[in-house]
Amino acid sequence: VVEPDPAAVDDLLEIETRFCTRPSTDIKFPVKLLMVVDTSGSMQFTDQPGLRVNAVRELMNAMATQADVLVATMGFGSNVYLDPPIGDPTSDPMFIPAADWQEPPFLQLKDVATDYHGAWSAVQQHLLIDMLRTSPAERARTKYIVLFFSDGAPDPRCCSDADETVGA
Repeated sequence: VVEPDPAAVDDLLEIETRFCTRPSTDIKFPVKLLMVVDTSGSMQFTDQPGLRVNAVRELMNAMATQADVLVATMGFGSNVYLDPPIGDPTSDPMFIPAADWQEPPFLQLKDVATDYHGAWSAVQQHLLIDMLRTSPAERARTKYIVLFFSDGAPDPRCCSDADETVGA
């Protein structure tokens, strides 16, 4: 017995619609660049001509014309230095427009240690504070970039000064 072919079913749907959205020029897609630069004493030997600082300068000169690029600069050695500085984490800017960037004096420091742990902890804290202060919609559109300049010779600070003197 031959069964008849099944009846054709129209299972395609076509929809035409319009969306009212804001102009793309009204919506920002910020790029937040955090440059983390090793300012330890070892850099005076491994980077004698100051190439890392020249690289930061060249990058910032190239970024200065970018409207939605915001930057912050962090230097680290035995201390962590930040530009723009943060006095009040609820209101002070975490990042500034690339066009407003000026070379912070701490980039020329020759500090005594290379505290990677302290630097990465400061990076995490900096980004977290910024993300908490940003609206969910803007945070979803924001791209964070961390550039880490170092000579690669870590001298982590894993315990307090008092503990280090007793060999802990």
